[in-house]
Amino acid sequence: DAYQKITSGPLYAAFDVDGTLWDSAVGENFFQYKIDHCNLPALKNIDPWDHYLTLKKKHPPDAYLWLAQICAGFPFSEVEAWAEAAIKKFPLKVFDPQKKLIEELQKRNIEVFTVSASVKWAVAAANPLMGLKKENALGVATLVEKGVVTADVDGVVTWREGKAQALLQKTKNILPVFCSGNTSGDIHLLELSRTKPLAVQTQLNGATHAHLFEDEQKLFQLAQEKGWLTHQFAD
Repeated sequence: DAYQKITSGPLYAAFDVDGTLWDSAVGENFFQYKIDHCNLPALKNIDPWDHYLTLKKKHPPDAYLWLAQICAGFPFSEVEAWAEAAIKKFPLKVFDPQKKLIEELQKRNIEVFTVSASVKWAVAAANPLMGLKKENALGVATLVEKGVVTADVDGVVTWREGKAQALLQKTKNILPVFCSGNTSGDIHLLELSRTKPLAVQTQLNGATHAHLFEDEQKLFQLAQEKGWLTHQFAD
């Protein structure tokens, strides 16, 4: 509110999604749905999860882009329908305080975007759960030409600094008034925030998800050093 008094619009806010707005990986849920139901030619004669995880270990952006590229050749309307069906098949546990925060931002005419390294179409299908428009999802995507998905990357791959780059492209280089995330991969995004950003945490120890715990800890420690806002959604 104080910041609004010293600036003119337009005003924007941005949230990471997995572990920030809900409790699971929406892009990987979408991947599992495609494996189970969509008979994709790109997934034949391979172990889909092993291939994805191997790519991710070598170079994560390649893995995230591949999750979109496997839809190449299919009508975009069909891919959108798959994403919607995946949300129903794998319901997300939404963090209600974040949803209320988004509502408060919207009351102040602040346009809210979701920014994720997940496939954009999966994030778009989940956006309405947070009261957001599908078109306000920024994520990894391939070009759609004449209504058909291609294998060619669409814009920047929204991983680490790519999240910040994609947001600034969308806002025409206007810095967001507020940002929130949960891992070290969100640091570049949170550093754009004109007010104190919010770092959230879902893992209290590494017993269940060791890598995620370490990744969240990096952001949490940085947030404490910088005096950013912090909150735990972990039990």
